[in-house]
Amino acid sequence: MTRYFRSIAVLSLLCLFAPGCGDKISTKKGNKKLTLFFPDDATVKVGESVTVPIKIARENMTQGVSVRFENIPTGVSTENSMQYSLTADSVNCTFRAGSGAKPVSGQEVRVMVESVDGMLCKGVLKLTVK
Repeated sequence: MTRYFRSIAVLSLLCLFAPGCGDKISTKKGNKKLTLFFPDDATVKVGESVTVPIKIARENMTQGVSVRFENIPTGVSTENSMQYSLTADSVNCTFRAGSGAKPVSGQEVRVMVESVDGMLCKGVLKLTVK
């Protein structure tokens, strides 16, 4: 049993410190906590799309949150940037690179999740267009 827990601890540490495992950003307001999980980076080819999973953990919160993106590369659009229902804890956001999208490497797209009462949790997704 000890070996099992030791393995879990090692895997958890690897995910925390290994590149590409994803980002975890938290914000607190009083006894409420909002935590955002998403990959460090994503790549999309011109004329194609890529889906990025975004997970949200809430503590002592029941209201919905909105997800939005800023600084998206020129020619790239996003789908599923939306208002969450009260029970949703994840969404798959799709980035589509249109035919006019310009190649870019690791552009920092701001991922923002905001609750109705103004709690804002934000991070950066590095988006590459090929």
